[in-house]
Amino acid sequence: MSFFNTDDQDALELALQVASYVPHLVLRYYAEVPRPLQTPHMEHFPAAVLFADISGFTPLAEKLSQRRSGVTTLTTVINALFEPFIAIISEYGGDVIKFAGDALIVVFPAHSQIKHGDDADSDDDMEPHVAGGAGGSGG
Repeated sequence: MSFFNTDDQDALELALQVASYVPHLVLRYYAEVPRPLQTPHMEHFPAAVLFADISGFTPLAEKLSQRRSGVTTLTTVINALFEPFIAIISEYGGDVIKFAGDALIVVFPAHSQIKHGDDADSDDDMEPHVAGGAGGSGG
Protein backbone atom coordinates (compact mmCIF):
# COMPACT_ATOMS: atom_id res chain seq x y z
CA MET A 1 0.00 0.00 0.00
CA SER A 2 1.89 2.94 -1.30
CA PHE A 3 0.16 5.57 0.85
CA PHE A 4 2.02 4.38 3.95
CA ASN A 5 5.56 5.42 4.66
CA THR A 6 7.27 2.06 4.41
CA ASP A 7 10.42 3.47 6.04
CA ASP A 8 8.60 3.62 9.40
CA GLN A 9 8.22 -0.06 10.34
CA ASP A 10 6.00 0.63 13.39
CA ALA A 11 3.62 2.77 11.32
CA LEU A 12 3.51 0.14 8.59
CA GLU A 13 2.68 -2.64 11.07
CA LEU A 14 -0.06 -0.51 12.63
CA ALA A 15 -1.47 0.35 9.19
CA LEU A 16 -1.59 -3.33 8.21
CA GLN A 17 -3.40 -4.20 11.45
CA VAL A 18 -5.94 -1.40 10.98
CA ALA A 19 -6.43 -2.33 7.32
CA SER A 20 -8.20 -5.55 8.35
CA TYR A 21 -10.98 -3.38 9.81
CA VAL A 22 -11.38 -1.11 6.78
CA PRO A 23 -13.64 -2.01 3.82
CA HIS A 24 -11.73 -3.15 0.75
CA LEU A 25 -13.35 -0.38 -1.31
CA VAL A 26 -11.67 2.20 0.94
CA LEU A 27 -8.31 0.40 0.84
CA ARG A 28 -8.45 0.24 -2.97
CA TYR A 29 -9.21 3.96 -3.15
CA TYR A 30 -6.22 4.83 -0.96
CA ALA A 31 -3.99 2.48 -2.96
CA GLU A 32 -4.96 4.41 -6.12
CA VAL A 33 -4.93 7.88 -4.51
CA PRO A 34 -2.15 7.74 -1.88
CA ARG A 35 -2.84 10.98 -0.03
CA PRO A 36 -5.01 12.03 2.90
CA LEU A 37 -8.48 13.31 2.10
CA GLN A 38 -9.00 17.02 2.61
CA THR A 39 -12.75 16.85 2.00
CA PRO A 40 -15.32 14.03 2.03
CA HIS A 41 -15.15 11.72 -0.97
CA MET A 42 -18.03 10.00 -2.75
CA GLU A 43 -18.12 7.54 -5.62
CA HIS A 44 -21.01 6.22 -7.67
CA PHE A 45 -20.87 2.69 -9.04
CA PRO A 46 -23.36 -0.04 -9.88
CA ALA A 47 -23.68 -2.56 -7.08
CA ALA A 48 -26.01 -4.74 -5.09
CA VAL A 49 -26.34 -4.00 -1.37
CA LEU A 50 -27.18 -6.60 1.24
CA PHE A 51 -28.39 -5.91 4.76
CA ALA A 52 -28.29 -9.01 6.97
CA ASP A 53 -29.60 -9.21 10.51
CA ILE A 54 -29.56 -12.19 12.88
CA SER A 55 -33.14 -13.20 13.64
CA GLY A 56 -33.87 -13.54 17.35
CA PHE A 57 -30.63 -11.88 18.43
CA THR A 58 -32.13 -9.42 20.94
CA PRO A 59 -33.85 -12.09 23.07
CA LEU A 60 -30.66 -14.19 22.91
CA ALA A 61 -28.53 -11.21 24.01
CA GLU A 62 -30.93 -10.44 26.87
CA LYS A 63 -30.88 -14.05 28.04
CA LEU A 64 -27.10 -14.33 27.86
CA SER A 65 -26.62 -11.00 29.64
CA GLN A 66 -27.98 -12.66 32.79
CA ARG A 67 -25.07 -15.11 32.84
CA ARG A 68 -21.60 -14.48 34.19
CA SER A 69 -19.91 -15.41 30.89
CA GLY A 70 -22.76 -14.13 28.73
CA VAL A 71 -20.76 -11.50 26.83
CA THR A 72 -18.07 -14.04 25.96
CA THR A 73 -20.69 -16.56 24.85
CA LEU A 74 -22.47 -13.95 22.77
CA THR A 75 -19.21 -12.93 21.07
CA THR A 76 -18.48 -16.58 20.31
CA VAL A 77 -21.96 -17.05 18.81
CA ILE A 78 -21.68 -13.94 16.61
CA ASN A 79 -18.21 -14.92 15.40
CA ALA A 80 -19.37 -18.47 14.65
CA LEU A 81 -22.24 -17.09 12.56
CA PHE A 82 -20.38 -14.28 10.80
CA GLU A 83 -17.07 -16.01 10.00
CA PRO A 84 -18.44 -18.43 7.37
CA PHE A 85 -20.87 -15.79 6.11
CA ILE A 86 -18.04 -13.29 5.55
CA ALA A 87 -15.96 -15.96 3.79
CA ILE A 88 -18.85 -16.59 1.37
CA ILE A 89 -19.35 -12.85 0.85
CA SER A 90 -15.67 -12.47 -0.05
CA GLU A 91 -15.77 -15.52 -2.30
CA TYR A 92 -18.55 -13.90 -4.32
CA GLY A 93 -16.86 -10.49 -4.57
CA GLY A 94 -18.66 -8.75 -1.72
CA ASP A 95 -17.23 -6.23 0.71
CA VAL A 96 -18.48 -5.85 4.29
CA ILE A 97 -18.96 -2.12 4.71
CA LYS A 98 -20.34 -1.99 8.24
CA PHE A 99 -21.06 -4.15 11.26
CA ALA A 100 -23.76 -3.04 13.68
CA GLY A 101 -24.17 -5.51 16.52
CA ASP A 102 -25.95 -8.47 14.97
CA ALA A 103 -26.24 -6.91 11.51
CA LEU A 104 -23.96 -6.15 8.63
CA ILE A 105 -24.10 -4.21 5.40
CA VAL A 106 -22.40 -5.66 2.33
CA VAL A 107 -21.73 -4.19 -1.10
CA PHE A 108 -21.29 -6.38 -4.16
CA PRO A 109 -19.81 -4.06 -6.82
CA ALA A 110 -21.03 -4.87 -10.32
CA HIS A 111 -17.43 -4.78 -11.57
CA SER A 112 -16.34 -7.60 -9.25
CA GLN A 113 -15.49 -10.87 -10.88
CA ILE A 114 -18.86 -12.40 -11.56
CA LYS A 115 -19.15 -15.76 -13.25
CA HIS A 116 -21.23 -15.70 -16.43
CA GLY A 117 -22.68 -18.30 -18.77
CA ASP A 118 -21.34 -21.83 -18.45
CA ASP A 119 -18.99 -20.77 -15.60
CA ALA A 120 -21.84 -19.39 -13.47
CA ASP A 121 -22.88 -21.18 -10.31
CA SER A 122 -26.46 -22.36 -10.38
CA ASP A 123 -28.86 -21.52 -7.57
CA ASP A 124 -28.40 -25.12 -6.41
CA ASP A 125 -24.64 -24.53 -6.01
CA MET A 126 -25.24 -21.52 -3.74
CA GLU A 127 -27.88 -23.26 -1.62
CA PRO A 128 -25.44 -25.13 0.69
CA HIS A 129 -23.80 -21.81 1.56
CA VAL A 130 -27.10 -20.15 2.36
CA ALA A 131 -28.92 -23.05 4.04
CA GLY A 132 -25.87 -24.58 5.74
CA GLY A 133 -25.47 -21.90 8.38
CA ALA A 134 -29.07 -20.80 8.71
CA GLY A 135 -30.18 -23.49 11.15
CA GLY A 136 -33.83 -22.79 10.57
CA SER A 137 -36.41 -21.15 8.40
CA GLY A 138 -34.69 -17.75 8.53
CA GLY A 139 -37.78 -16.02 9.83
